[in-house]
Amino acid sequence: MAQDSESGGFLAYYENAHRDPLNRWMHHAAHSLALIGIVILFYKPWLGVILALLAFPISWTGHYVFEANTPAFFEPPSRRTVGASAAKKIQVALGGVVWSAVCLWRACHRALHTTDAGPTEGDRE
Repeated sequence: MAQDSESGGFLAYYENAHRDPLNRWMHHAAHSLALIGIVILFYKPWLGVILALLAFPISWTGHYVFEANTPAFFEPPSRRTVGASAAKKIQVALGGVVWSAVCLWRACHRALHTTDAGPTEGDRE
């Protein structure tokens, strides 16, 4: 992920790695499933863990099947230490959830700011 800082940040990097619409939807579903799993974790820990962990293979499948690329989760960190590897995996997982939230925000923003296709002042004259 070294290239992410050069090309406009993590979200730009993430957008570039998720171009296929089906892969995007799979990721959004996986991120939602992970968040639901984290919430359920407080009520039924075993079910929460299962739901959160199911998000990973769903996301990875989207990369291998639709994008034909390797998920950032498997890219080696810049420093080869256990801490750096764990930190990178957490960054990728949390970054994905942030990306899904940004995509949802953009969609809502577009929906709220689109103009009605009705007649304009010039059309009524």
